Formats: sequence, C-alpha cells, structure tokens
Amino acid sequence: MIARRITYIAASFCTVLAIVIAGTNGIGNPWVRWHADYATGVGEFETVALPDGTIAHLNTASAFSIDFSGNDRRIELSVGEVIFDVAKDVEHPFIVTASGGEAMAVGTVYGVRIDDEQVDVTVQEGIVEVRNETGNAIRLTAGEQGFYRSGDAPDVYKDADISTYGSWQRGKLIFNSRALGDVINEVQRYKNEKIIIARDSLRDLKVTGVFETTNLDDLLNSLEQTVGATVVRLPLLTVIY
Repeated sequence: MIARRITYIAASFCTVLAIVIAGTNGIGNPWVRWHADYATGVGEFETVALPDGTIAHLNTASAFSIDFSGNDRRIELSVGEVIFDVAKDVEHPFIVTASGGEAMAVGTVYGVRIDDEQVDVTVQEGIVEVRNETGNAIRLTAGEQGFYRSGDAPDVYKDADISTYGSWQRGKLIFNSRALGDVINEVQRYKNEKIIIARDSLRDLKVTGVFETTNLDDLLNSLEQTVGATVVRLPLLTVIY
C-alpha cells in the first residue's frame, strides 16, 4: 500500500513537471530572445519605433526581427502578437511573415498573432493581403479578422467583433461571454506558471468581465464565485477544477 502510494505521488509529480515544462511560452526559450531584434518577456509590453517610422506595439511574450534592406519592409514574427501602425510608403510594402504565411500592407494598422499552429490577422485601419504557402490569398479591410494554418488556405472569421481588440494596450483583458477554456488560454500568455482546467465540464462555461493584465489573479479568484470552480495554486502550477 505504501509502495503504491509512493508510486502514485512520484507519477503525479512527473506529470505536473511535464505539464509545466511543456507549457512554457515560446519566449522562455532564450534562443528566441537572443535572435530577435525586439522582444518582450511574459507579462511585459513594449512600444517601439522602427527605422521606417512604423510604430510596433508588442504584447506579452512576443518577439520579431526586421529586414528593411530590400524593396520591401519585412518583419519576421517569431512568437506572440504585435500590432503595427505602419508608416505609409507605397514603394516599399510592409510584410509580416509568421509560420509559413505573410500579411502585406502599405500604410495601415493591423495586428498579427501566432497562436499555437494558427496565425490571426486583425485589421483596424486600411487593407491587408494575407497569403500562405498554399498560394491562396485573401484581402482584409478595417474591422475584419482573418487566419491561416499550415496547409490550409487563409480564411476570414465570420461576424468578427474587434471592438475590444488590442485592449491589452490599455492594460486590460476584456471577455464577453467567452468560454472559460479560451479565457484561460489567453490568461496563460501573461503568466509564467502553467494553468490547467482539470474538469472538462468547466471549459465551455461563459466568462464576462474586464480584468487588469497586472492582476489576473483577480480573474482566477472570481471563478469560484462565478462558475463554481475551485482554484488550487501550487508552485509553478494553478489547477482549476
């Protein structure tokens, strides 16, 4: 009995350790930071002026490099999310490459986000052309969101609402009837410790609220009152069940 309990504890510890290691944000890899021209750590935000006058707003755990040496202005987004307020230059298109695709504009405001194996493109002003290795392309106008995955043609989100897009620039995360699973995926980007939902029935429960990015523990604490979940905090790990 004792041996079985020890084995169970050891297996549980190994499982937690594996989850924590596997769940680290890409920016945690020092190679990403060292090889990027611009980068933010987990929970950090930064606004930088690029050599062409473009303003780049980096969200948490994001990194990109630039190459303005040719006929176009190229950005390679390695991880995370950046909103670009692009300086207009019709002779030098502004192209953001990420995960096998690209989003091209001349003078506009748009964001590019890598989310696991998918890339999202959100246009706040102007027009952006999105294409990937399939050779297919779509054009997004202000207020539209598109996405692409490796091997699939780019597509447009139906009935996209970008009214709260970029709220992290104001230090807030805004959720309007979002599934708890999606909310936790978003919160994870801002925290070093791994967050897991241990009870699948909780994943689809809806969450609505405005939360400060500097104090996302308030969101986790509120889950006990709003969705009846229990939140347990361990070193490097938060479990919701």
